[in-house]
Amino acid sequence: MWLVTMLRWRPWEPRGRKMEMFARYRVPEYWIVDPQDQRIEIHALRGDGYELAQVAGPADEVRSSHVPGLSFVPAQAFPNE
Repeated sequence: MWLVTMLRWRPWEPRGRKMEMFARYRVPEYWIVDPQDQRIEIHALRGDGYELAQVAGPADEVRSSHVPGLSFVPAQAFPNE
């Protein structure tokens, strides 16, 4: 299992109580997607908390360490403006 959260009006929220709750339920990988900056953060569960495993900009390849074969370039996931 992995989880993806989209940043909206409260950018601090995914890194606070939500992240603590997901760690408590042992979600192994947690992605935070920022559509405004076209950026994706991947956090990996290590012990009782998360460690930032990757930050990918629009042209970087994002790769899951938990879901085999899941990789893409973030710019492909965001609409062109």
